[in-house]
Amino acid sequence: ARELALLYLALLFAAVALGALRWPIVAVDTDLWYHLNAGRQIAADGAIPTSAFFSFLRPSPDWLDYYWLTQLGLYGVHALGGPVALVLLRAVLALGTLGFALALLRTGRTPESLPWGAFVFTLAGLFVLERFTAIRPHAASYLLIAVFLYLLESRRALWALPPLAIAWVNLHGIEYPVMELILGAYLAEAVLARVGAAPETRAASPRALAPILLAMLCVLATPHGPALLATPFTPVSFAGQYIEELRPVDPASLFLLSQTGLLVTQTTLRSLLLLLAAVACLASLRRATLRPAHLLLLAGGSVLLLRMQRFSIEFILLALPLLGAFRPPSLSL
Repeated sequence: ARELALLYLALLFAAVALGALRWPIVAVDTDLWYHLNAGRQIAADGAIPTSAFFSFLRPSPDWLDYYWLTQLGLYGVHALGGPVALVLLRAVLALGTLGFALALLRTGRTPESLPWGAFVFTLAGLFVLERFTAIRPHAASYLLIAVFLYLLESRRALWALPPLAIAWVNLHGIEYPVMELILGAYLAEAVLARVGAAPETRAASPRALAPILLAMLCVLATPHGPALLATPFTPVSFAGQYIEELRPVDPASLFLLSQTGLLVTQTTLRSLLLLLAAVACLASLRRATLRPAHLLLLAGGSVLLLRMQRFSIEFILLALPLLGAFRPPSLSL
């Protein structure tokens, strides 16, 4: 089963890589053209815009450009290699996210658990891939979520967290609550382990806590300073009238199973992963193996999921540590 799972994963990655390299930049992705023009504006002016100058709202409202670094980067990549360079960049972001997600599922696991990890990875990968059909700032956030989770779960290269945090809050600053959730979950678990309140978790050394604390403070390391802190909590009910992904999730749809022909829909994939996460959480709690960090990540991801539709990907990625640590009964024998 292990050899078959490895062969399957290799073929799956090859298929995804081929698809990512062949998927064109499509004209309907209006967000990309906005970001390219904003990057050109930043490069020309040498300053970050303070008004939503490409908005259809008039007069143009005040604007905190929380993804200015992504815009500048996209413009630079396009200037170097045109649409082909953007396709390559998108492929790197997608494959990097999937690669770290798979590494996360395999962190500290036994070879016998590989088929389970391959199953979870397939569901999560197919769900996440849909958001990589376009190249936008959220792609950087998805990659960094997977990277942060992998580093914290494996306790490797923790001093890479602060510079990565600085990059994150400038690439897609509005996503900083997710970064703080990840860092805070593992910090809280480390503190509980130090005082003996989390016996199932190996206690981290005080030196390991320093980069986590420093990374949490990096939310202020943007040109906007403290002004960024309130941005994610700005009401979006008006924008939700014309942007579907900003609308709240219908709780009834969370467990809806559907398909189109032989293809399983995104809604079904999300429902299956949500069900697996719930089962893994309850079973781990019953076995007394549920780690505090995994519980906090799942709880925070659930809050995000219920807030609006666009956070479905964040929920799936945040549930991966719990799903990776879980062992179905047949794998526990």
